[in-house]
Parts: sequence; C-alpha cells; structure tokens
Amino acid sequence: MVLKHLGQIALLSMLLWSCSDDNGVYSDVGKGEIRASFKANCKVSPSVKALDDEIEAVKPEINDFTVNLAKSDGSYAKTWQVSEFPTNSKFSTGVYTMELFYGSFSDEGFEKPYYYGSAKFNVEDEEVATPVIEAVLGNSMVSITYTDAFKSYFTSYSTKVKTGSGAIIDYASSEIRPVYVKPGKVSFLLSLMKSNGVEMTFEPASIENAEARTHYRVTIDVNGGEVGDVVLSITFDDSTDVAPIEVLLNDELINAPAPVITPKGFENNTALNIIEGDATEASIAIVAQAGIKSVILNTSSAFLEGKGWSTEMDIMNATAEQKSLLNQCGLKVNGLWNNPDKIAFIDFSELIPNLHPVGNNSTHLFSIQVCDIYGRIAESAVTLVVNAPAVVFEMSEPQKSEAASQKASFKLRYNGKLDNISFKAKNDYGVYVDAPILSCVESSDGLYDVSVSIPDNATSTIVKGYYKGVEKSSVEVKIGMAFSLTANDYDIWATKAIIKVNGKTPSKVISNVKAVYVNGVEISSFSTDISNNTFIINGLQSGTQNAIKIVANDYNDEAIATINVATEAAMQVPNSDMESWTIETKTVSSKTYYNFLPYSSVNGTEGWWATNNQIGQNGTIALGIWWKGCFASSTSYTNDSHSGSRAAYIFTNGHGRHYSDTGEILYTDGSYAGSMFIGTFSYNESEYDGVPVQGHSFSSRPDTLTFWYKYAPYSSDTFKAWIAIRSGEEIIAQGTYSPEVSTTAVNSYKKATIPLNYSVTNKKATSICVQFLSSTKTSFSSSDFAKKTTINYPEVGEWVAHRGSELWIDDIVLTY
Repeated sequence: MVLKHLGQIALLSMLLWSCSDDNGVYSDVGKGEIRASFKANCKVSPSVKALDDEIEAVKPEINDFTVNLAKSDGSYAKTWQVSEFPTNSKFSTGVYTMELFYGSFSDEGFEKPYYYGSAKFNVEDEEVATPVIEAVLGNSMVSITYTDAFKSYFTSYSTKVKTGSGAIIDYASSEIRPVYVKPGKVSFLLSLMKSNGVEMTFEPASIENAEARTHYRVTIDVNGGEVGDVVLSITFDDSTDVAPIEVLLNDELINAPAPVITPKGFENNTALNIIEGDATEASIAIVAQAGIKSVILNTSSAFLEGKGWSTEMDIMNATAEQKSLLNQCGLKVNGLWNNPDKIAFIDFSELIPNLHPVGNNSTHLFSIQVCDIYGRIAESAVTLVVNAPAVVFEMSEPQKSEAASQKASFKLRYNGKLDNISFKAKNDYGVYVDAPILSCVESSDGLYDVSVSIPDNATSTIVKGYYKGVEKSSVEVKIGMAFSLTANDYDIWATKAIIKVNGKTPSKVISNVKAVYVNGVEISSFSTDISNNTFIINGLQSGTQNAIKIVANDYNDEAIATINVATEAAMQVPNSDMESWTIETKTVSSKTYYNFLPYSSVNGTEGWWATNNQIGQNGTIALGIWWKGCFASSTSYTNDSHSGSRAAYIFTNGHGRHYSDTGEILYTDGSYAGSMFIGTFSYNESEYDGVPVQGHSFSSRPDTLTFWYKYAPYSSDTFKAWIAIRSGEEIIAQGTYSPEVSTTAVNSYKKATIPLNYSVTNKKATSICVQFLSSTKTSFSSSDFAKKTTINYPEVGEWVAHRGSELWIDDIVLTY
C-alpha cells in the first residue's frame, strides 16, 4: 500500500471573546492565544512481536480531521474542520481540552479507520499556548490469508469476521485488505465446501481481546502442507505463534448436523411491535446433536446496557453475576447451566414487559448463535427484535359536560391496548373515584374519542388517566351550566316576577348572566338574589303573558333557559275617582231624609264602598215617642274636588247612636268619626252601634296607595287612612297614613302615599281593605265640635248639625 506522509500543521488561533460572540469569550476576563500543532500517526504495531516492520493504516488528509475545543468550566465549546480553525483570535484564560479525530469509533469495515487524540492545556493572560495534538488509530486491524494447500483442498471457502459489537463483516476469499474493527473480541465464521460437495460452517476460534493500533494477521492452512488426516490450522500471530489452533476435519465433524435454533412466538429478525410494559410470548429452542459448547447472546439495548447487561456474553458460561442479572431482568434459561447436553431453551417472555425505551431508542435486539463441541454453528443466528416504544397517553380537548349528564368526554392519544387503561375523576369532596369508560371510539390512527362516567359535581372535575394503574395524563372537565327556570304563582306580581334558577350551579348562572329577555326584547330592569338563586324581573306589563329568557355565559358557550309567566292584573278599586254617588231618601213622619252612598247602582259598583252614615241616622224614645236623630250624613260627596267634578267629604259627626241631639244640646257619647271604607256596614237600629265589615274580593298586590286630600281639624286633630291586602283572613300587607296631630288646616289638595309592606310574600291576595276616618279619636268632648253648623249638602241643600273635623278625599290610586 502506498502511504502518504502526514506532516504537522501549525495553526495560530486568535479568538476574540465578547458577550455577543458565539465563541463565548467575555470581555471582563484575561485573554491569551492558542497556537496548536496537529498531526496524525498512522503507524500500527504487528501482533507478532518477532516481526520487525511496522505497517501504516489508511491515511486521511489532515485537513479532513475535526477539531473540538472546550473549556473545563463548560462556558465554551466549539468544533471546526482543521482547515477552518480560526486565526487572529484570542481566548479567555482557563483550562481547555482540545480533541482531534477522524471517522467514527462505532463504524467498522474496510477502509474505515478511526483516529483520535487529545490534550489539556492552560490559556494564560497575554500568553501563547502551544498544544500538540497527535491522533492515533483507535481500531484493531484484521487480515486473513489462505495458504495454497488450503485453497487446493476446498472448492469454495469464505470467512465472516464477527466483532464484539455484533457486526458481521464478509471477508471474501479474494480479499487482501485489513478490516478495521473495535478492540475486543473478534471471532471468525468459516464456511467450507469440499470437492465432494460436502459443506460445513463452524466457528473454530477467536481473538479474545484484540488491541487498538494493532494488526492481526490470521493464516488458515490444512495439514501444514503435509499428507495425512485433514487438519485445519489457524494462526493468530502472537496469540498462537507457538501452538496454532488445529481442528481435525474428520467424518464425524463433517457429517454432524449443525445446531438448530428455532424461534417460538416471533419471526426471526422481524420486530415484535408492542408498548413498553406489554407482555408477549417469545422463546428460543436450541438443539445441537453433537452437544452444546457455547450460546452467544449479542444484545443491543440501551436500557439493559444501563443495568450492566453485557452486549455479548456466552450464556452457557455466564458468570454468577451475569446469571443473577439475567434472572433479575426476567430472562429464563433451561438446559445450559445445569448438566448441559444437546437441548436448551431461552425464554424472553418475562423479560419483554421489563423493557423500557431510553430517550427515542425503543428497540431491543437479541441475537443468539449456537456452537457445538466441534465448533459448528447454526446456519444462521436467530434474532429477536422487540420494538417497545414508550406508551403514548395524552388526554386533551375536554368537552364541556352538561350538569345533569354525569359524563365527561375528551380526546385520548394512545398507542397501546385498551385493556390497560382506566380513569378516575374527582368528586365533590376532592377524592378521586373510579370513572368507568362509557365509550371509547378510535376516530383516527391512535386518537380516541373517550367518554367516562364522572361523579355528580357542581362546578368542574379533573379526570385522570392511568396506564396499567400508573397515572399518565389528566384533563379538567368543565361542567356546563344547564339550568331551568321555575316560578311560584305567588312570585308573579303585576309588574315583576321572581324567577328561580334550578340546576347544579344556580349561583354560577346568576354570577355569569349575559342577558335577560322579555318577549324577545333585552331588558336591563332586573336584579338578582344569589342567596335565594333568583332573578327579580321588573317593569313587566300587568295582566299579560310574558316569555322570560335568561342567557348565561357558559365558558365559550351560552346556557339558556326560558319560562312563561302571566302577571297579575293591576286592579283599581271602583269609583276611586269618587265621581259616582247615589243619594238614598227616607221618609219618616212625613219628613224626607237623605243618605249619601259612594257608589252608583247604575254602573254596578255597589258593594265596594260603604260608610258609617247609619250611626248618625238613628233615633231615640222620648215621652213614649220614637224620635229620629239629625239624619246628617257624615260622608257625602262634594263638588270641591281635586280632579273631575266630585270628591268624598267626611266629617266628625256630633249626632249619632241613640242620642237625639237638638240645636242646642250635644250628647258627646253619641258622637263618632265619619268613615268611608271598602266593605259593608252591618247595622241594626235597635243596637247601640254598627259594625263595619272590611274588605272586598281582590286578586292583585299593589305596591302603594296614593290619594289626594284636604283636612280641616277642629281644635287639635288628625285623620287616618289605612289599606290592607289579605289572603283569606290573614293580612299579608298593610299601611297607614296619619299626619301629625295639628290645628292647622290643609286647605289645598295634597298627595299622600301609603307604601304597602308585605310581611307575607308566599301567598296571593284574595281581598283588599281601604278605610278613611275623619278623626283618630275614639271619644269626644263638646270642644271637638262646632254646634249648629250649617252643612250645604249637594242636591239636598242646607242642613244644620254639630260638626267636628272635616276630610276631603279624591283620586284614590293603587300603584304597582
């Protein structure tokens, strides 16, 4: 081989270091120069020490080498081709390691040398470092030579070089180049065919520990060129320079069948594709008729190697430590360790579930080759390939669940068996409970649509996914705000409705309300009561049907519910404007008397309003003669109105009961406050006093009562107005208006308002009571009256009576 001279190449390296420079040099430290010398040493030692001449390996160009420079503190590292190493640069002070290499240590074969060299040095401030880096061969070299006697004896022959890493390199009969292999064990598989057509393949010998930068010459001969029994002779230089390995090629060796390796549960060199942790059956049966000599297991598994598993081992002759590790990892061996003979079994079934990927490396390769006592090997090794990538278990895209569904749905990216997955979900108490799978459908390759049963939860739940009982992923499932609306009949008023939110998350609905609609129109006149889970809808039309719709923000969606309610009628009491009156006439002893009734029998409003006029129209017995009283109606209408043409006029009457006053005489025990009220007046002339029967049927619930009044107190006095709403006999709301006692008259109409305080809100109204009293007094003295006052009654004319405080009432209105 013609070899090129490799000289030294000196490179001056001045690297400018700055914060922004990718060299990583900082401006606040010292700097120095590097002038490195690079060279490659291609010399190789022969394995036989007696040989004087050294040979050289394949020599690459020095510019094709790679340089790596790294600072020991990790702050700087960079790689160049030799030809690209920078000049005119400086480096920060510190300790550096410079490496020079070519090729790949793991690459084996012809013309594949691997060179490597390194040096550690200091860079000092304003100094020049001059490291010398020499790269030497890191491979072993192997050459095979066949003698003429060997060539003449066999019709065809070839050799395979098998390295410690498991690589097999064909070494053709015509090949003369050396093979570059990793240092370590190197064995040879020899295939022969005699002139009679008999073929055989066996592994006669090996180099147990080939060294780097060493050339091994292997010579294969038969009989040493002598006659006699055919003896194969293999010489490995200094390893066998005294006693070559000799194999007698007799009929027993030639005719003995080669070992047979039979895979079970897998196909030779065809990957078993599983997921880490999955179990599957895979075993190997070995039969060697001549007897088993060795069982070589070559393993390529980053995971097992990390546990101390040898990349190549003779299982049959494994050490105690190796046997313990094989058992610990799950490999079962029968027929090799105790009284080995012709049959053995190797079972990988319990090892396979224990295999795990390392990074992206998920392939585990196990190659078995068997050699019998004659050195014959199986026709081909059997290789078990297990591809066990990490389980992919990724839960995503949880869908919003409706509150009542108790179902959570999400996507699952998964690459294993469905029997190995399970789920749990958090309940109201923060405890994770089983979430049985309701459905699991593969929507695309490895992507599933999954639904599981979740606990009854108020707001949200977390669903966790498990692979073989180990938690792998989780998603938060939002619980939708599906809700409904209800309303009690007593919660529907004339202009408002109290609507209750029903569902699992009513408070959440109220907090996230987006809009409220009444009959399709969005309104703002509503309020909420989160403690009672209600909406108060205001501003409704009375006596109408109303479609109420509530819309709540439900994550990225909307939750909607509707309800139809009929509002109460906004009822008014009849003759509230005091325009309708009836004058009742009575004739006694040929005299006509008058009673004013606050209703009109013509328009059918009788039965609503009543007065206590009858108290002032009683009589008495004097000298055996029954005498009528004054017959002055304490309530009548007047044309002095607030609006319209009439108003109610009520005064405190000095004439009543069984007392017959005269123009001069006032019996105060018969005096009474005039009253107009809703209801009827029960009166029997034989009795001392009458009884007002308050109220009239009424189905609305007003908020206030307003009216207009004038008041003329006689002496010091005040009047009273009272309203009550009843449900059956129970008063559910009432209010009173009574100004402070005063002697000052209200001579112009003034508006009064009585708010109704509803002490009972869960009952509907059945009747209404309204009453006006001209005085709040219940007993009187003569100073409470103006005697012999002339009263000018409408249509009747003047009437003389004892009169106390006067009250005018008009325009009575219920507001809602």
